[in-house]
Amino acid sequence: MSSLRPSFMGIESMKQTMYAAQKSLDITGNNIANVNTVGYSRQRADQVSISVNASSLYFNTSRALAGQGAATSGITQIRDKLLDKRYRDLNSGTAMASIATENLKDIENVLDVFDTTGFYGIYSKFKDILSQFGTENTDRKELANVALEYGKQMCQSIKNYDTEIDKIHDQVRLNAETSLDKVNSIFEQIHKLNDQIKDAYVTSGDITVDSSELLGYRVNSEYGPNELKDSLNALVDELSTYGNVNLTENSDGTFDVEFANHLCVKSDKTFAKLEMAFYKGNTDVTKQVNDGDIDAKDCAMKFFFNDGTEMKGTESSLASGAMRGYLDMYNGAGVYATELGNEFDGASNGVPYYREMINALANTMAEAFNKACAAGDMFTSGSTDQITAENIKVSDDWKNDAMLITKNELGNVATGEELNNEYLNRIRAVIDKGLDFSRTTDSAATVDQSNMTIDQYVSYWENKLGQDISYTQSVYDTYNSMAFSLSNQRDSVMGVNMDEEGANLMQFQKWYNASARMMTALDEALDKIINGMGLVGR
Repeated sequence: MSSLRPSFMGIESMKQTMYAAQKSLDITGNNIANVNTVGYSRQRADQVSISVNASSLYFNTSRALAGQGAATSGITQIRDKLLDKRYRDLNSGTAMASIATENLKDIENVLDVFDTTGFYGIYSKFKDILSQFGTENTDRKELANVALEYGKQMCQSIKNYDTEIDKIHDQVRLNAETSLDKVNSIFEQIHKLNDQIKDAYVTSGDITVDSSELLGYRVNSEYGPNELKDSLNALVDELSTYGNVNLTENSDGTFDVEFANHLCVKSDKTFAKLEMAFYKGNTDVTKQVNDGDIDAKDCAMKFFFNDGTEMKGTESSLASGAMRGYLDMYNGAGVYATELGNEFDGASNGVPYYREMINALANTMAEAFNKACAAGDMFTSGSTDQITAENIKVSDDWKNDAMLITKNELGNVATGEELNNEYLNRIRAVIDKGLDFSRTTDSAATVDQSNMTIDQYVSYWENKLGQDISYTQSVYDTYNSMAFSLSNQRDSVMGVNMDEEGANLMQFQKWYNASARMMTALDEALDKIINGMGLVGR
């Protein structure tokens, strides 16, 4: 025989159910209100059946106490941690490829060989003028002056290349500095959010005593301060733009953040700070660079955490992200790394690589024409330094005597009005001669640049640059496409769907109305018991 159930238990049960229905309506409304909120994760009110346990029955509820209704156990976020991780990895790869592609395209705009005002166009005119010299040409002095003018323009165009490439190099450094400040700001913001999240758990009381934990308790991480978690996840998403990132949740509700495989935000209220330094060889020359004593373009740019750990552009450290892109573009010397010294990373073709290609053009071309000119040097650096793209110019000898290219070792031309082409032909021969542009003994060089004409070398760097851009662009397209797909998948999980929320709205409203109608029915039954029973026979 079952015991008599409490008279008002049904009404209490429906009251709790109406509370649960109302909370579900509230959360649905909150989702709808935040449909356009960036970084918002869809929330759900989790419902559980209320059960009153009888100690003698262990966890089985007696029939008399069954039917206690429903209650809201908590408000949870709808997120997929695996999708978050995959999206952030792809986002880092996209950013790295984007930096490389953008900077290489900037270099391409500088080194466009089809530009008639650039080196190739001027050099073509210089060749045409040389071909017009002849023994019967009475305008040879005028042609010599024109050749001299084109020689000046060739030097100026090469110097312009160097200047513009330096500007790209400087812009990479400035962008890296800006990104470094942004990364440090994100570290600090996550650190502050960690404190707020931990305090929110303690304030809510949703914690479990656990003496094995450092703080003596463990939080219920399934629920908690969802809006704070959204803010933190949004910051981690942004951080993934700058480098590879990993997120780990702790037992006290806080999060540890690894950036470039280095623990940067810890649960013990500490966070890292990134710093930039410049090295020449193994020597830190940051102060000299900042004071202007050393040109930053001759140095390697490095990043360090404030504990002294270097953030290297390697798979085991900074595997991807914008910061990796800046390191590759600023330091990447490709096959010229051996010649430039160990301060440059030879793993990529960055700004130093293409600067060295221009230096190779300036130096090799100048040496070849100087050797061919019997009467003196045509080009010079203006000092004892090696001729580079930065310092190349027409020599004073040629500048003062346009006919220098036609003279013999004594500085004389043939007697009479006729021109002796013997010495001029030496100059012409340089045009079709295979020259050594390699400037490196690195075995990693995949193309032999030791037997190219000037025309072939200019075409080579154009093709090489085009190949590098094509590769980085394809990498970017691949990463971007996959990241876009993952973003859509992530949004389908965590994003607010108005159709779904509309259906929930109707469902929870009907649930609330049915609970209210049930309470009315129970009230009528109770009224019958109180006011209608025991009246028969009176």
